[in-house]
Amino acid sequence: MKRSGSLALFVTASIFAGGLAVAQIDTFDDGDDAGWTRVSPLTAVGVSATYSFPGGDRYRIQCPEQPNEAFGPPRAGSLRADVSYSDFHVQVDLVDFDPAADVHHGLLARVRQPGIGTLDGYAWVYNPVEARIYLTVVTDEDSEVIADAEVFPSDIANPLRLVLGASGSTFRGAIYELVDGAQLLAEVEVDDATYASGFCGILNVSDPLTQATDSTFDNYFAAAEAPGAELRITGVERDGDMLRCQFLGVPGGAHVLESSGDLAQWGEIDDSILAGFDGRGEFTVPIGEGEQGFRLSVLE
Repeated sequence: MKRSGSLALFVTASIFAGGLAVAQIDTFDDGDDAGWTRVSPLTAVGVSATYSFPGGDRYRIQCPEQPNEAFGPPRAGSLRADVSYSDFHVQVDLVDFDPAADVHHGLLARVRQPGIGTLDGYAWVYNPVEARIYLTVVTDEDSEVIADAEVFPSDIANPLRLVLGASGSTFRGAIYELVDGAQLLAEVEVDDATYASGFCGILNVSDPLTQATDSTFDNYFAAAEAPGAELRITGVERDGDMLRCQFLGVPGGAHVLESSGDLAQWGEIDDSILAGFDGRGEFTVPIGEGEQGFRLSVLE
């Protein structure tokens, strides 16, 4: 676990100024997918994916089953084809899916030539039936697994966050359960230099031809690097013997809270304090238990 910068509460203001490059962010609160390029390769053979917006603030992608083995399994996706990335950080929340369906749900990166039998790039996908997450390199829509990991048990009622980043040929992927912050379920790191740049996006693909796909996504974020922020406390309120603290941090990121009795030795309290996609978050700390200071850091 790495920490990037910190902010000490009631002591000093040690600030991390990581900066945030221009990013592509979509919470789908506008109830549409403006700016996205839909990828429905099986439309060419009469099997079209559908795109909808449950509640007006989420993005649902479905592809029906199709019986012809020659055309491959049901699959569909959507790309942000307005920006091509070499180094990148991309993440999305998987907020609804069928845990009994043999379907891969997740992210696309460095995509080129989208279409039936032509798409190249990388996919970071979670399969709930197999309880595994896979990083694959995709060439002409054929996938080769280059890294995978078991996903530790999670409550399927909770949303998941999939995160994938690359610097040069080094890829790092993670999957989190979004409950009481962000709980890490699995992560991988691997080197691969097959594709150097391309678009990012989201997708689903089934294993059997007879399994339709169905994924609902939210809170998409993509940029040339992991989001940074200037950590700062924006408000403090007393609530009995606790202080409720509002902060501005990394958009969609996890933060670590530590305490100290002497301002020299620090002990971790919580490593899963999550900021929203506007960068705003909240935590509470005790009053009058001997602590001299509290420190908030960015979890990387």
